[in-house]
Amino acid sequence: MWSDDVDDIHDDVDDLDVDDLGDDENETLPCPSCGRAVYEDVDKCPYCGDWITPLSDHHTRPNWARIVGVLLVAALLFGVVSGLLRWFR
Repeated sequence: MWSDDVDDIHDDVDDLDVDDLGDDENETLPCPSCGRAVYEDVDKCPYCGDWITPLSDHHTRPNWARIVGVLLVAALLFGVVSGLLRWFR
């Protein structure tokens, strides 16, 4: 009964290849907040609790934010230039 199960477990352990376990160093990345090594597939750092986001998503903004930013800068520049032109008339 249970001795057969134990024998099966021992056979499975004997068949286990250590090289197939993977390299833990390749599966970790530094936390952007605390810098400690965390696994790639976690959502939050287990040490500091900060969210782990891919670098490309962390530094990108949506297109509408870029457009609004450009329009605000253009309006500001237009206001400064028109004010200077009135000043020097």
